[in-house]
Amino acid sequence: ELLLIILKTCGWRLREDDPSALRDIIKLTQQSTKRVNDRGVAAGEKEGDARLQVLLDKIFDLKNNKRRKTASEDLDKRIQPLKSWLAKFSDRGNVELQVGLEDFMNVSSKGRWWLTGAAWSTKGSAASTDVRVPRKNEQSGQGPRAPDNLMYLATEMRMNTALRKSIFCVIMGANDYLDAYEKILRLKLSTVQAREVIRVLIHCCSAEEAFNPYYGYLANKLCSSHRTHKFTTQLVYWDLFKRIESDVTSRKATNLALLLAQLITSYSVSLSIFKVVDFDKLGKVASIFFYAAFRKILDAKENVLVSVFSRIGNSIELSSLRDGIW
Repeated sequence: ELLLIILKTCGWRLREDDPSALRDIIKLTQQSTKRVNDRGVAAGEKEGDARLQVLLDKIFDLKNNKRRKTASEDLDKRIQPLKSWLAKFSDRGNVELQVGLEDFMNVSSKGRWWLTGAAWSTKGSAASTDVRVPRKNEQSGQGPRAPDNLMYLATEMRMNTALRKSIFCVIMGANDYLDAYEKILRLKLSTVQAREVIRVLIHCCSAEEAFNPYYGYLANKLCSSHRTHKFTTQLVYWDLFKRIESDVTSRKATNLALLLAQLITSYSVSLSIFKVVDFDKLGKVASIFFYAAFRKILDAKENVLVSVFSRIGNSIELSSLRDGIW
């Protein structure tokens, strides 16, 4: 029975990937069948004979490359276009709208906010202040509102939108980086909104008096979970390299350099992020940045260093970057 289930489930894949293993299975089955036939089968075991014949038919079909269309295969073929269509939306982020029963019951007073272009009003209902606005100012783990001290600090840090304030309160109010990561997921941000997470994180990291590895662990977790965060990190640092001499202090440069070094040694970001830098024309602040970054990178273990530098070692396009680093 187990052999029949295996062949039904992955027999054709086994034929493609490992024909020798399939030949061994066929050989062993033929030997077992011969022994059964030699001994004879008791009168009450006809069902066993039928199952054995099904197994033999399946084996001969695999041996002769003969496919028999089954109901499940026919169904898979019919739903394949639907699967292909759904796959187009797999990397667009979570787009579920949190529409509750209360929203439907109060359509006459609040409108259908979940429809694009529909009118929406917060007037005319005592419960209107409790309406969930999806993906805009949700906060998880903090109750309906973030603590006042965090909201005040968010304002002081120039978090000028509700979205940025929500992300700031999650990052700064979490118990650890895993707690922060889970709360960020619960914000249910769209792909566009998710870009603000890395920007807020880097802004908070740069404002610290001394570098806090917490930001590195959280950024690493984010970059490893979704390419959007990795790409945003690259764009933020490229923008930093352009203005590093004009409005970046030595303290901020050091914090951001150590953050980037942590991301590089954890393989979240590659050294290729430095390809836009002209190492022959570094200013004072830029020199501090790259000194701190490479000192942190070179403190890593030998196997990490080999992996980090080998990622840029074979690319012709990065030859100027290699020359600049050496």
